[in-house]
Amino acid sequence: MEEMNTTTQATPAPSGSNGMATTSLILGIVGFVLSFIPIINVFGILLDITAVILGAVGMGKAKKVGKGKGGAMVGLILGALGIIIFVIMYFVLAAAVSDASHYRY
Repeated sequence: MEEMNTTTQATPAPSGSNGMATTSLILGIVGFVLSFIPIINVFGILLDITAVILGAVGMGKAKKVGKGKGGAMVGLILGALGIIIFVIMYFVLAAAVSDASHYRY
């Protein structure tokens, strides 16, 4: 008689993680918060730019790995918003300094 092999193997789920998406999310949150604080927002803009880049790369990696699409997207959006807020804060601060320079004490 012939022996039958009755062992079954489960198909493994795609393994791996999306560290770029997680990093983009963290940098996006921190950079977004720092964008509101004058002078410190210079560091925030660096974090925001990095969050946008890593978010875009993380979105591409999320297609392969199957994880991290939401985190990459939120990091990318917060990074972009942080950049916009930085530009607005820059012009507001420049206008305030320019306005204050016209006063004589």
